[in-house]
Amino acid sequence: MKRIAISIVLLASMVLLSFFSSRAVDRSTRQMLNLFDQALEQSRTADYEALPATLLALEKEYSQKEWLFQLFIPRSYTMNLHCSLPAAAAYQNPENAPDLEAELLRARIQLVQLHQLFSSIV
Repeated sequence: MKRIAISIVLLASMVLLSFFSSRAVDRSTRQMLNLFDQALEQSRTADYEALPATLLALEKEYSQKEWLFQLFIPRSYTMNLHCSLPAAAAYQNPENAPDLEAELLRARIQLVQLHQLFSSIV
């Protein structure tokens, strides 16, 4: 009887962990996608004064929430996005506008892929 009770507690804790981590990843992904859209808009309108703050907020949000993705996804997958975000910051000038947009779009796609992978596992 003890084994059954322990099994039920373990199963319930795994279900709760999956549920709450999924909600947290959804919320974090939405916030990051909004920041990506904001950065892309700033890049397209040549608002290079506000862009560094947006990119910094994006990197901060991801670095704070990266552990959520790593609950169920191997670190090798999450490191791709971790490396792409600082790369976009290197293109923050008018001469590199197409490169900046390409880097932001690539990092955005990587975030969407991470979210889909997380959702398919959980």
